Amino acid sequence: MCAHNATPSIPANRKCWTLLVALTNSVVNTVCSLTLYRTKSIIKSASNRRFFVSAAALLLSFLCLSVVANPICQIKEPYKKVQIDYVIDGDTVALSNGEKVRLIGIDTPEISRNSKPSQTYALVARDFLRSLLVRGHKYILSYGIERRDRHGRSLGYLFREDGQNLQAEILARGYATPLNIPPNILFANCYREKTNVAISKKLGLWKLKQYQERPASTLSRNDTGYRIVSGHITQISNSASSIWLKMDKYLAIRINRNNLKFLPDLKFTELQDQKIKVRGKIYIYNKQLRMDLRHSHDLETMSN
Repeated sequence: MCAHNATPSIPANRKCWTLLVALTNSVVNTVCSLTLYRTKSIIKSASNRRFFVSAAALLLSFLCLSVVANPICQIKEPYKKVQIDYVIDGDTVALSNGEKVRLIGIDTPEISRNSKPSQTYALVARDFLRSLLVRGHKYILSYGIERRDRHGRSLGYLFREDGQNLQAEILARGYATPLNIPPNILFANCYREKTNVAISKKLGLWKLKQYQERPASTLSRNDTGYRIVSGHITQISNSASSIWLKMDKYLAIRINRNNLKFLPDLKFTELQDQKIKVRGKIYIYNKQLRMDLRHSHDLETMSN
């Protein structure tokens, strides 16, 4: 089967619904829609049950092949099978052996803690991940090159047994922002594709004001967290560990020299006075708004 069949919250046409969530390219969406229509026609016109079963199986097989046709999201070895005990939040799960796994490549809004309220879509993202998982079922876990984060959690990619990339599904619904932190960037292309489609459709987070593109000149000290910012590079400078891009005198973009290999096409001499767009988390350091740029997917040059 190409879709998980144990989650009670999914409607009767879950196979097509799951494919629509997991894949956002128009070819598969069209196939999925046509399948429902053609299946109804087959039921009406089939002379016997055997013909219907065979035809339905053929259509379902075609859909399954469509799912795995996109290689950038497919699971890669090595990996192991695990059981999920519970979902902590939209990007973290606990395994049955007590291991906590932070899902690589995505970042969902924070659930309330230390008297701080939950961020918008935090509970929605958690509940959506819960809907994708069933306690006691087997799932596939592939660890990152960097195995643990600073909190001691394992870092990994999570898949259903049919090969569906769960991080990709969360991004496709707009419930997370992409998080490119080298060297764990195995599915960066997949996650960018899913994110861009969600942005174009204004799904989930991408319909909120905070996540809309804005000029650097409009930023204030309150504008921390994930942002999409555009502006002109007015200054380029160097330090022992980093290259710094100053955007319209409002935002300092830091590129650690260790990450330059993940921006192979970036020519710094050509960025002076160039208009660019960057994506990432803004934070305040020494009374300055900063953003760390780690991967080429998070920078886009624009026409002036």
